[in-house]
Amino acid sequence: MRYVLSVFAALLLLSALVHPTTAQDLEYVTSAYWARANGVKVVDHLAYCAYLNGLVILDVSKPEAPALVSRLYCEGNGWDVDVWGHYAFLADELAGLQIIDVSDPCRPSVVARYDTPGRTSAVTVVDGYAYLADGPGGDSGLVILDVSKPADPRLVAHYIATGMCEHVTIAGKYAYLGAYLGLEVVDISDPYHPTQATFYSMCSSGEICVVGDIAYVTGGCGGSRDWPDEYSILDILDVSDPAQPAALGEYIFYTGYCGGAVSVRGDHAFVSYTDENYGRHVGVLDVSNPSQPTWVGSAATEGSPIDLQVRDDLLYAATESGGFVTLDISVPTSPAVLGGWTEARGPTGIAGRDGLGYMTDGFGGLYVLDLSQPVAPQTVAHLLLPGHEDDVRLAGDLAYTVDFSRALNLVDISDPSQPVLRSRILDNVRSAVVDDGYAYIAAGALGLRIYDLANPEQPVFAGQCALAGYAWDLEVVSGFAYVCTFHEGLQVVDVSNPAQPNLRGVARLEHEYLMSLGLVGTYAYVPSNNQHLLVFDVSDPDHPSHVLTYPIGCLGEICATGSRLYVNTYDSDFLYGVTVLDVTEPLAPVVVGDRRMPGGCLDVLVDEPYLFVAAGGSLMVLGWEGAAVDERAPRPACLNLAVSSPASAVASLRFDLPQAGPARVDLLDVAGRHRATLHDAYLPVGPGRLSWDWRAAGLASGTYFVRLRAAGREESRSVTLVR
Repeated sequence: MRYVLSVFAALLLLSALVHPTTAQDLEYVTSAYWARANGVKVVDHLAYCAYLNGLVILDVSKPEAPALVSRLYCEGNGWDVDVWGHYAFLADELAGLQIIDVSDPCRPSVVARYDTPGRTSAVTVVDGYAYLADGPGGDSGLVILDVSKPADPRLVAHYIATGMCEHVTIAGKYAYLGAYLGLEVVDISDPYHPTQATFYSMCSSGEICVVGDIAYVTGGCGGSRDWPDEYSILDILDVSDPAQPAALGEYIFYTGYCGGAVSVRGDHAFVSYTDENYGRHVGVLDVSNPSQPTWVGSAATEGSPIDLQVRDDLLYAATESGGFVTLDISVPTSPAVLGGWTEARGPTGIAGRDGLGYMTDGFGGLYVLDLSQPVAPQTVAHLLLPGHEDDVRLAGDLAYTVDFSRALNLVDISDPSQPVLRSRILDNVRSAVVDDGYAYIAAGALGLRIYDLANPEQPVFAGQCALAGYAWDLEVVSGFAYVCTFHEGLQVVDVSNPAQPNLRGVARLEHEYLMSLGLVGTYAYVPSNNQHLLVFDVSDPDHPSHVLTYPIGCLGEICATGSRLYVNTYDSDFLYGVTVLDVTEPLAPVVVGDRRMPGGCLDVLVDEPYLFVAAGGSLMVLGWEGAAVDERAPRPACLNLAVSSPASAVASLRFDLPQAGPARVDLLDVAGRHRATLHDAYLPVGPGRLSWDWRAAGLASGTYFVRLRAAGREESRSVTLVR
């Protein structure tokens, strides 16, 4: 499913005007913990995956254990991918089309980029032509490129679609465009002169799969006379004459939502499905009788399937927060997840000190990271937490996280290598601050609620202050809580006695909804729903006042460190990122840095000259221009694992590590069962060699797999042992 962002062009233009041209650039250093897989194309034993941050190549020769081959960061937002010859074509939204040489899968490299007029959301390459879905906007449509010389793509045609083109499927001499309010069929027999064959009216069309003379189209409806509620649908159309599609049947999802992806094998259609409880699934429909499709099975996935590809008895899925997943569909009515590859569910928060970072990761819990080498963040520990983690802060030996189940998790980090969940405060938690032994909670309609943490394992409710509106975020400093509310402005509460908090002052603004704030000295900086940055003087707790509206195109997330603000913003091209403001002069903010990046800015940890940004799609590491960023992230590379099949009792393996760090070597049998750990310790960068006596280990003759995990990568090789 593609997302269309609503923006305010005039405001963005004004935002651009207030940005001084002397702003210092932030440089890309590296990105880690990638999340949000959006597209997949499997060729032979390799899966090419479009991630929000770029291209990931996986070895899927063992479907139950996909292994990382390489990954390539591309600025933009990766939405779809196709492969033709030795090249991968990445639909990179506003960055256009990225053409990547994958002749050496270990070292992919961009050879060309074509900037399209709109947002490139889908790509299909056939016979040297790339067909791009390029929307939304008035010039939304089908862009056709000649890519017979991949390093020199040439525009062939730009077909303006009737609807908002977001998907494209090629079948024979026709392109099928998924668009708002209908399915558009375009005759591309002459790619230089595409012409409309027909526009088939529908509520909307999403993903399209054409098999023979039948098209399977997912879509949704905003309600009708017969079915007033919103619902989604799988339409089945006869396209034996593409100029006159005819309805064969439909399956209506009255509960839940059919999210878009569809792929077909034989008599079964596989679709992305979210149930009424927001569980994500690959659903299976029997379409042997197209006029009466029936639901016959499903398999739960960690994230919502965005793209699906069938090959024989396997289904490959790119899932938004679950990464890449393989499923066994040999029995279509009982699909089963075999394995997958994921680094993260989606980083949402970051805090740190003493060279360690604490990162919340959506449904992935809390990661403790070694950030002493900014070009190569490493996992120290991982604690799975209940709920969907949203934010993290530190207070003494506690890391405390807010999750979307409206709870506050208190985690003991006195030993960072072994974080322990001490307790959960189950309340209507939107945001929280721990200060001087108390937890202060912005609790929505319940106002400000306070808990005594004298015993972190048994928090005790201490007090409450009712507030007008909906308490969303807060900061606590010197006995005062500064709370921004969704409807009723900025409110100041005296919490010097946590058992009896009392409201001191309110600064209200009409039509401004406040959801986040950063406090610098006696000024509160608050993004609003109108994409302004509002500044409040809070020097007098009884009379806080609005003193400045700063137009910057901000989007609700702000972090304050020292005299600088780090604001989630978007620019005139609608690209998200982080903007850094110096507020040494509180009423004259100055932009000192700006960087666009996939996923935007949800939270920032500052460790000069580096910024660690939780960006939703990854953990981004940025460095100031001219600062000591003297080392770049390791170039994506294979571990070059090689294993001997020994005639003697001693077997050996060779490898090449792109960076120093922990490395683990395991021996697996052909069923994937662990038989032995051959190495589990730090290894230096560069070439290495290990050996072991397999007979002394008591192993029987046969074929085994040696698996090396290091530097965020994984490779496996077979070895035959013979007595």
